[in-house]
Amino acid sequence: MLLKDKLKLSSLTLFVDLGFIYGLCCQKLNIYDKVFSVCTLSTHSIFLYYLYKRNKKKLDLLHCFIPILLIGSTRLTHPLLIFSSLTLLSAIQILWVIEERCILNDSKDTWGFTKSIQISAILLTILLSVKLGYNIQKM
Repeated sequence: MLLKDKLKLSSLTLFVDLGFIYGLCCQKLNIYDKVFSVCTLSTHSIFLYYLYKRNKKKLDLLHCFIPILLIGSTRLTHPLLIFSSLTLLSAIQILWVIEERCILNDSKDTWGFTKSIQISAILLTILLSVKLGYNIQKM
């Protein structure tokens, strides 16, 4: 993996994690939001560890957790956590457009970069955006 890709991935991960850390430390969260935040932060910590260890097999396994966590984010209720998940999802899609690939993959890999995944990501973005607006309005 290229150094510039590692920097993009680690910067994005740490930026998104700030929202989850702030949510856990400073916001009143329901049990699902707390558990989801801890799972996300744990997964991201493991991801960052293997990213810098350059362990491709472990990164490929962790790659599978991205859609699981993003789909799980549809059950979140706190706007900050929804926004953090939406930020990650949007950044992934922007990187897909800019790089014309998933930057977690080697140039020959195509996992995670299919038309059906891209369409699903767009639909999930719409769903999270509506949910974010609804939950902000409820506050």
